[in-house]
Amino acid sequence: MLKQALDQWPEEIDVSVLIYTQKERNLYSVVGLHELQEAITSDYKHSAHDFLMVNLHWSILRIVHKAAQYMDKVNIRNVRKEAIKEQLDSLLDKVRAGTPDEFGDDAIALAKNYFLEN
Repeated sequence: MLKQALDQWPEEIDVSVLIYTQKERNLYSVVGLHELQEAITSDYKHSAHDFLMVNLHWSILRIVHKAAQYMDKVNIRNVRKEAIKEQLDSLLDKVRAGTPDEFGDDAIALAKNYFLEN
């Protein structure tokens, strides 16, 4: 699944343009990064596989976003797979611990199943 997700990203991602919303707190956005992630995940629907893939792509986005602090371009093949898994686990743990009002029963069940299998 991770290889499939990484293959959907461009090999090199330009992260050179940062817009600081609160520079003193180091809060910024990377121009074009969210749009790229949205384009990659736009065809996913609401199946269990799609739920995991969307969260996996969000995890990749978060890692690339962090890397943008230190470089102008990110080669997706150089992103540590362990870092992506840690980010995914963190996201899904929040869903698993959430309420149906926050995430919905299906998402919570999928997150619980993920941890049973991983």
